Amino acid sequence: PPGRRPPPRLVGRYPELWSVHSALHAAAFPGATPYSRPVAVLRGLPGAGKTALAEQYAYLFHDAFGGGVVRLGPFGHLEPDDFLAQFPLALAKAAADRLGTDVSGLDLDRLRELLADRIDAAGERVLVLVDDVPAGLPPAVLDRLLLPSERVHTLITSRFGHAPWDTATVDLTGLTPEEGLRLFAEFRAPADDAERAAVLRFADRCGGHPVTLRATAFAVR
Repeated sequence: PPGRRPPPRLVGRYPELWSVHSALHAAAFPGATPYSRPVAVLRGLPGAGKTALAEQYAYLFHDAFGGGVVRLGPFGHLEPDDFLAQFPLALAKAAADRLGTDVSGLDLDRLRELLADRIDAAGERVLVLVDDVPAGLPPAVLDRLLLPSERVHTLITSRFGHAPWDTATVDLTGLTPEEGLRLFAEFRAPADDAERAAVLRFADRCGGHPVTLRATAFAVR
């Protein structure tokens, strides 16, 4: 199942992984955080590695979610109106796969309630990954992406913030030059110290953007 297959190796990102974990479990420590819901938004530029980090989190912390992982998306190619039409379909498919029953014809709110009820009855925590949510959605709509169960923890990836939505946000910035060098070296190891220094400078100039570093390493192999 999703969350149990080893994802591609992730370079760095340990503070961000822990920030995501802390945000998703913030409700258990109400005095230590202003957020009261087990929801986190992982935000970053295209190619920053949001999906990769979300998948890595699901893999590393799967023991914390005995009920497994529900993965929805990606939705980033959709306009907000199209997303509002497609999200219920994706949730219906996930619900049908999980419950083994036909849920076609149910509206979004009934789907949410049905799936939440089944999760509560099973008594295990579940991680829901909603990948690449488009911008421009008001808080009332974003709230409807969440399943109404305290056992459900929701990690949303997005290229944009969703202020003033009352959830924790983890910003995914670029890799450090040293992390960029490690990523580059996985595809093309520097031949000597001079080339190593050149890769460090390049990683700094490109802001540690993972896709740029990976593409460049492939291009010079």
